[in-house]
Amino acid sequence: MGALVNAGPIVRPSELEGEPARPACHIGGGWHIQKGITVVVAESGAGKTALGFYMAYCMGRRRLFFGQEAEAKGMLYVVGEGFPGVPGRLQALCSYHGAELRDLDPVMGILPVPLDISGSEMVERVRAHAEQIGLHIDVLFIDTLSSNAPAGFNESDNAHMKALMDCVRELRDRYGWSVILFHHTGNANGAAGARARGAYDLTASADTVLFISREGNTRTVKMTKSRDFAPIEPVQFTLEPFDNSVVVVPVEGVRGINPQTGEMLPSARNALATLVESGMGAPLSNQRWFILSGLQRTAYYAAKKSLLAGGYVLQDAKGYVPTNKADQLLRLTENSSRTVSRTPPSSSSAPPYKGGGANELNTDVRGVRNELRANQREDGPGLQEYRWDLLEAGP
Repeated sequence: MGALVNAGPIVRPSELEGEPARPACHIGGGWHIQKGITVVVAESGAGKTALGFYMAYCMGRRRLFFGQEAEAKGMLYVVGEGFPGVPGRLQALCSYHGAELRDLDPVMGILPVPLDISGSEMVERVRAHAEQIGLHIDVLFIDTLSSNAPAGFNESDNAHMKALMDCVRELRDRYGWSVILFHHTGNANGAAGARARGAYDLTASADTVLFISREGNTRTVKMTKSRDFAPIEPVQFTLEPFDNSVVVVPVEGVRGINPQTGEMLPSARNALATLVESGMGAPLSNQRWFILSGLQRTAYYAAKKSLLAGGYVLQDAKGYVPTNKADQLLRLTENSSRTVSRTPPSSSSAPPYKGGGANELNTDVRGVRNELRANQREDGPGLQEYRWDLLEAGP
């Protein structure tokens, strides 16, 4: 707080003039604020880690994260469990987006063992090593909270949870890091499945809370808490098989189409115009529609799902056909400045996402990596003993 650096412990309202109205973000819209604490909550297998790596990729490569700008100078991703699957996950993620693992080297480091965040000596050793290899951390990923907690920690005890979150705040205040914590839901068969597992102080201490729910292969991310920003509209993604792993593929959704103005995402308009003009009233097969649209694979499947959900396209046994709503929608866009390109992908132009060329459309879907077994720990990984048993239990 530039203007308040030399101010005393008490400030007058007028001294706040000129200060930022709200904090800067690593991911815009309040998804993750600088020097903030974000908690991501989901049941096991819902895609927490996949989403975490996608967040890190977008920040490190300065790519849009669900339409929001993302940026970080340096990130440390602590993998508390399931590290054997990490190389495959990251390789698939980078390859899918046309990048290589080494493209993340300047901005990302991975700790393949749990980090006891209550042990200042261990944290300092990790920080020093990061600086030694030229990694200047400003975002710390803790995946998951339970696998990185010290021995004796009881996540259901609010006194224990408050003490642990005090340690997280210490990381923020001492090093200037922002922290993203991943945590599990409670009992999925009861009401507790709709909230974070354990004591309340976890989410109470967070600046932002993201809750992942799933229905089939579609995951919905809802911002259930935002301290400084208005909660944004929920977003969706799917986990798609790629290179013997899975990758996050954002779902554009029906909200990408405005039936009143005809405004829609370029990919949806492109796909719809292709179907109307090329189908000539006859159904187009999935493969034929994809090739003629000239879209990259990710954009094509997202557009198709959006058009189906909005009732602009119907699917029958022979393929896909446009509805009357499709003609009405396209007429609204006749004066639009957007251009529709239906040039099929060629080998001369590399797509921004690997796997986007028509010749790579493969109906033989690659197998998905088996669910990794969690590394259960009886003892905490910390170098220092933290006397959790001396803490008084909360009310």
